[in-house]
Amino acid sequence: MTTTIKRIRTLWYTTAGDRPLSIVIVRDPSGDRDDEAFFTTGLTLTPEQVLERFALRWTLETLFENVKQCLGFEDLQKRTDLAVERTAPFAIFLTGQVVLWFATNWRTAQQFLPDSGPWYTHKDKVGISFADMLAALRRMSQREMITAEADGKPLPTKLMGLVLHVLGVAT
Repeated sequence: MTTTIKRIRTLWYTTAGDRPLSIVIVRDPSGDRDDEAFFTTGLTLTPEQVLERFALRWTLETLFENVKQCLGFEDLQKRTDLAVERTAPFAIFLTGQVVLWFATNWRTAQQFLPDSGPWYTHKDKVGISFADMLAALRRMSQREMITAEADGKPLPTKLMGLVLHVLGVAT
């Protein structure tokens, strides 16, 4: 079965005033996926072009979500325009650095991934989120700091695991 795509042109006064909207509705006839609706004021776009543009935008949306939720970008105290101009690009740069660190240090980094909580039993090491990567970086950094504080002598494995678990829950 193929996916069904339908376009509707309409007015939705509470959302767009008197500007016409094109709504593209996507339905999976098998019912495996939920129906989706995509709205645009680009009336000359074909339904396929509307879907392509939303798909291309998805990586940006997840980037902004990660910067806000994981790096606390929404909570920063910015008093000047210059601070805003510096902070946003730096937060986005930092996000890229975390992903790059994780990708280039995959073998080491995967052992620092946080354990799934009992409420998230289906999570595995295949679908690794930015929050998982950031947590792995924090845990590895914390291990390095603890080892350095102990004059370079590593703590017993079981104790180190417990300390990193507690620190991971706390952050």
